[in-house]
Amino acid sequence: MSIFSQLLSEYMKQKKIQTYRLAQYCGYDRGNMYKIINGKRNPPGKEFVEKVAGYMHLTPLEKTKLYEAYQISIVGYDIYYRRKAVLEFLTEVDAGRELDFALQPIRAEQGFEMEDKTFMLLEGRHAVRSALMYMTADETHQSEGHIRMLLQPETDFLASILAMCSNSGIQTWVDHIFCLDDTNKATGKDKNYNLTCLKNILPLYHYNYEYQTWYYYGYIPGQNQMFALFPYMVLTSGYACILTADLKKGYLTKEPEMLKMLSEIFENCHSHASRFASLADSANHAAEQMAFLSATFSERSTGYSLQMEPCFMPVLTKEILQKYLRKDLPGREIFLAQLLDYTRQLAKQKMIYICSMEGILKFLQNGRIPEIPDGLYEIPSVSDRIQIVKALLDPERATRLRILKNNIGNTETPVYLYIRPKTGTLRLPLATDQMVNLQIQETGMLEAFYDFCENLDEEMFYSFEEAEQIVEEEMKAGDWKTE
Repeated sequence: MSIFSQLLSEYMKQKKIQTYRLAQYCGYDRGNMYKIINGKRNPPGKEFVEKVAGYMHLTPLEKTKLYEAYQISIVGYDIYYRRKAVLEFLTEVDAGRELDFALQPIRAEQGFEMEDKTFMLLEGRHAVRSALMYMTADETHQSEGHIRMLLQPETDFLASILAMCSNSGIQTWVDHIFCLDDTNKATGKDKNYNLTCLKNILPLYHYNYEYQTWYYYGYIPGQNQMFALFPYMVLTSGYACILTADLKKGYLTKEPEMLKMLSEIFENCHSHASRFASLADSANHAAEQMAFLSATFSERSTGYSLQMEPCFMPVLTKEILQKYLRKDLPGREIFLAQLLDYTRQLAKQKMIYICSMEGILKFLQNGRIPEIPDGLYEIPSVSDRIQIVKALLDPERATRLRILKNNIGNTETPVYLYIRPKTGTLRLPLATDQMVNLQIQETGMLEAFYDFCENLDEEMFYSFEEAEQIVEEEMKAGDWKTE
């Protein structure tokens, strides 16, 4: 039996539903209804599920469970939960969220001392946290600080410690290695673990670190706590701390020979790890930003641009760019040439652009072009905004534009996803009004994002005619049309 047939049978039994009556109501013959109930045939479509839910008077929660079971039966358990995990990531991720902890720089001597010891045994989470805070704070005040971590991203106090120790004004290099589930082996709901890792590291890009992430595939140490003695390790130039899987016990040392040995172990692990996500330098520098995204589009296979605010770059003409780029912008002509080259590259790409209706209407109201950093251009006039949107909805381009009825995520802190089968980029806003560009390099995650974009439900989108009508009505009735 399928998960749908099992749940349907359970509901029918609970509510004492007769197969004949249900089949009659759904306009389905009894023989085929029995095949669906017995799991020998999948339900014919969503309308069928709606009719079944209506006839049985299912509660909203019961209906949601039945519809979820239907989707699992159609695409499979693993694919369903992988797509659901991507949707939750894009909906819930808040890269603009800083962890609000210390307002003043933390000094190593606050709250913890090793005194004259060369090593210290750590008992309990408080002792472990204090030791990590001590060694991290000390390293962030070194002129060439370097923190190396072999630690899972969901460790609850990792982000808080790095946040509290980031205020020294001295940039510290951080190499962070963690374990990912092999997405070819993980099943069902467990497929969201690697996305959870990505979500948990995002706040760390806010702080004054040169933060680099690396991964390997294996069994997550925390899942085998009893037999994982000291799977975690944090190293600085002056200290080393090894930790149990439950983070309740540890060993802190500053003995030189011990530091040397653990450093060699870490470097050996590093040599076998792969890069997880790369941070683009100078994300606020528009020219470098354009070059970074151009590299993403260098692959010729079909790709997807998913952002709730429309991608206007392919429809921005030279005249528009000349008109609205700030006249006092340093290197204006060079930047203009780069933008024009970028728009030409986009025009050649096999890209499907996914945005939301709210994003289009929002542009009509505020004139903000998301691909160009604020402050480098003047807001287009109302008439030019209207012309830009009309160009976006031009029938020749409409085949590459898909407009969502509802947002995926928050338009106030939007996520920009550019994905192809072999390359991917996430652009995320920071609280500093800068953008962080992350190259996604883990193959399972690339596949998950691409599959999600490729298989979005058609019911989520407006038809071209529907979208055109909504935009035209807004253009006529909008109270924003004042110069």
